[in-house]
Amino acid sequence: MFSSLIGLFESPNAETCLPQDPKADTAGRKNQLEAARKDFVFRERRTPIDMPFLEGFPPDDQRPSVSWVTKLAGAIIRANLGATRGTIGIGEIIEAVSDPSRAKNFVKRLRELIGEAKVNERPVNINDYEDLHAFPIKTPDAMYDFDEDDAFTRQRLQGPNCVVLEKCSTTTRQKLKVLDSDPSYKNLKDKVDSLMKDGKLFVVDHHLIKDVETSPLEGIPRYVAPSVALFEAVDDELLPLKPLGIQLSQGETAAPIFTPDDGYNWKIAKACFEAADFVIHQVVSHLGNTHIVLEAPMVSMYRQLPKEHPIHALFAPHVEGTALINWGADELLMEVDGGVDRLLAPKIEYAWALTRSQTLERISKDFSPEVDFAARGVTKTDFPGRYQYRDVGLKYWEAIHTWVKDYLDVYYSSDVDISDDYELQAFVKELVTVGELKWLAELENSADKKVFLAKVLASLIYSASVLHAAVNFPQQPIMSFVPGNPPSIYVPPPTDKTKRSFEEYLAYLPPLEIAAEQVVTGNILGTVFHTKLGDYDASQFSDKRVQAPLAKFQQAIEDIETDMVDENAFVVSSWRKRGKGKKAAANFGYTTLLPDKVPQSINI
Repeated sequence: MFSSLIGLFESPNAETCLPQDPKADTAGRKNQLEAARKDFVFRERRTPIDMPFLEGFPPDDQRPSVSWVTKLAGAIIRANLGATRGTIGIGEIIEAVSDPSRAKNFVKRLRELIGEAKVNERPVNINDYEDLHAFPIKTPDAMYDFDEDDAFTRQRLQGPNCVVLEKCSTTTRQKLKVLDSDPSYKNLKDKVDSLMKDGKLFVVDHHLIKDVETSPLEGIPRYVAPSVALFEAVDDELLPLKPLGIQLSQGETAAPIFTPDDGYNWKIAKACFEAADFVIHQVVSHLGNTHIVLEAPMVSMYRQLPKEHPIHALFAPHVEGTALINWGADELLMEVDGGVDRLLAPKIEYAWALTRSQTLERISKDFSPEVDFAARGVTKTDFPGRYQYRDVGLKYWEAIHTWVKDYLDVYYSSDVDISDDYELQAFVKELVTVGELKWLAELENSADKKVFLAKVLASLIYSASVLHAAVNFPQQPIMSFVPGNPPSIYVPPPTDKTKRSFEEYLAYLPPLEIAAEQVVTGNILGTVFHTKLGDYDASQFSDKRVQAPLAKFQQAIEDIETDMVDENAFVVSSWRKRGKGKKAAANFGYTTLLPDKVPQSINI
């Protein structure tokens, strides 16, 4: 039933080489590509996602391996049994991943089981959400300290959407109209302006959803608050940010800024902020910046680069399973009444439009992590504090970038070799013209083509592995606990500081049926770890010249693990000394990017 991923993990029949090499099997390579182009076809541009996608259900050599199916089946069975007490057989799961119509029916059955368990019930306390996490699913880490401001701040640095924190700009400061119009905010205004002058004011600005259109869920209205959260950079080796306030709108009217001194209004403001952040995370940081960024390169690789091409050999393990997963996102999660539509308040058409616009913007220019951190003003110089995703991510970036440069050096002795590589040129041309990866257009006029090519390939591999891991796998330990990360709010965001109660706060959170869907989704998507970065199949690189740079890459990853283990031990121990409980303190260790939790490709 499952293919052996021909071309990805089998030993190549011909020696890996450039097409212009005398030993290249020109006719064989041509025939291979002609056959691949019948299976890997870019679909005609259409809504809801006018992006370069693979046409239809993935061909055989992008179907899952038995190992992957086993892991997925375990995650689905645990999530469904723990959250709904429903039973699903492994046979149903195997059929679902091999046939598109059965996949859709399977998703409907999952939803029916959830609906039967919790139909439109409202929670009466936080324990109702906790009860959705029953054996055999793991209790989410966020449950132990979700309500603390330290946890709220920690998420900006190592949580699901740890890729959006930025230094406050003049544009964002101008949105804080109440600071300049209401004298009662004088102290906060003075502090904000002083911090901004000193470069110590950081924000999360949800301007991307300023004009969002929302849709009701089964007649129940839902809301989104395009928030601006303010944070002060502080001199603390454990948590170098402190929350100052949250503004829940970005209109022309001066909106209140809620602060940690505002009781339940502050809890409500955090819930509203997290729901907005959930939207940005799901459709931009996660789906757009990783899944869809890799779609066109994956399709073009098969269409333009035979398996004997060095770049195919390098890149193929980093797109294993991507076609199937992206098909699932397109056809199952991001459809009308699909998983995303049910969890998130924005209309699904709006969500797709946001994904498209932000993905096209991202791939039009350099999207390497070092450029991203500089653009957001969160480099070590701008923000010297402990920013776990940045600090660990840059170590991975250096390792990946070095590995790719060393690998290319084996096959390309000069820029002339790149210019003469007609298969590579076809790959680049298709990615620029069809795949919309405009950044690659700079290759032709680059002063050092090999350096430029290495950076683009390294950025794609980083996106497929490290970046995807950083934003995907917190879905179980953090995002599956609904009170800490509600996907939508069910009461309009507050527009004044009238004193509010716990019951009013609870009304903002989702009904239990939707919460159960969130628990199931988060536990499935956040617990399937298939493959490990740097751990290539033994037959992947037959050229002995590759072994030395590969060994160096693998050693670099081992060094990252050693550093992370030592750092986490220090951090957790230090929080314990400050009085945190054992489980709350453990949450400050950054385990998301431990090497065992960073797959090679986007396969979930």
